[in-house]
Amino acid sequence: MNISNISFLGWIHSVACLAALFIGAYVLAATKGTRRHRYWGFWYAGAMGVLNLSALAIYRFDILPGAVLRVGPGVFGIFHIVSVIEILIVAMGIYSASRQKRAMWAYLHPQLMLLSFYLLIGGLINEAFVRVTCLHDFAMAVSPEALNPANTLIAGRTQQLSMLVWGFWVIYFVVKVARSRRRKDSVTSVL
Repeated sequence: MNISNISFLGWIHSVACLAALFIGAYVLAATKGTRRHRYWGFWYAGAMGVLNLSALAIYRFDILPGAVLRVGPGVFGIFHIVSVIEILIVAMGIYSASRQKRAMWAYLHPQLMLLSFYLLIGGLINEAFVRVTCLHDFAMAVSPEALNPANTLIAGRTQQLSMLVWGFWVIYFVVKVARSRRRKDSVTSVL
C-alpha cells in the first residue's frame, strides 16, 4: 500500500473519509427516523464536512497557462469541484431532514444523503486503485495504455458496479418513502 506520500492534512482527510464511510454505512442500514439515526446522521455530516473541506486544501497553485481543469496530485481541479458539490449536497440533505412532512423533502432527504455516500464510495474506489499496490498493478496490467489506475478498465467497471448498487438503493428509498407516506395518509384519513 502506497501511503508514504500522504501529508498531515492528507491523514486528516483519510481518517474523515473512513469515519464517513463506516458511519454512513451504519446510518444507511439502521432504522430511519430514530434518535440514533439523527445522532449518527449528524456525525456522518460532520465527517463529510471535514473530508470535503480538507480536500479543498489539498492542492498547489501551479496550474500551467491554458489548463483550466487538470486532474492529479497538487492541482485544484475536478475533485475539488466535486468536494464543493458534496458540501452542498450534505447541507441540503440535513436541511431536508427536518422538513420531511412535505412530500418533496421526504423524498429529497434520503436521495441527497445516498448521493453523498455514493460519491464517497466513488472516491474510495479511485483511491484504492491508486494506493493499493496489487489493485494498481492489476489495473495497469489490464489497461497498460491508461495514464493512471483510476482511468483503467477495471476501475471503470468497479465504478459502474457501484453505480448499479446505488441505483438499487435509490429505487428502494423511493418505494420506502412512498409506502411510509401512503400508510400515514391512510391513518390520517381514518381518524
